[in-house]
Amino acid sequence: MSDLTAQVPVESEKVDWLHDRFVRPAHVFAQPSTILAIIVAIFASMALIALAFQARASWDVARDWVVPATIPLFSIAGVSLVHLVTRHAFRELMPAVFFICLVLIFTVLNLVRAGFSEGPDAMRDSFSIIAGVSLGFTVVAALGAAVWIEFRRPTKVVSQ
Repeated sequence: MSDLTAQVPVESEKVDWLHDRFVRPAHVFAQPSTILAIIVAIFASMALIALAFQARASWDVARDWVVPATIPLFSIAGVSLVHLVTRHAFRELMPAVFFICLVLIFTVLNLVRAGFSEGPDAMRDSFSIIAGVSLGFTVVAALGAAVWIEFRRPTKVVSQ
């Protein structure tokens, strides 16, 4: 029974299990490479979100809900991309990299075309649509590859 009147509550039945500090696992500090991977994953997620907002910026019709509604997917995809790189799963990463390259190409073409045109422009709309669809395929490819690699080669957790 617990003695809750003590200055520090003591569980008399679980003394060895609960209160023995030597039984507790040691605190493991994160390796610098792990911290770097987390930072790169955050920036990859932010880059995907920025590309989504850029693709959305040239739409003439009101679709303001699309990018905010898909931000969680872009965030998970950015983390998945970095996870695949750290796992050296480059073959599984290639479809997502291909679609990211398409997104970047059509985003640059869209920005260049914006410098030469004013008002509604069908070519800019086409570039935006292709960039948006490619960005969606990037998310699907990154998430699918991360799930695939975890089923084929699960991450091994080494107990310390």
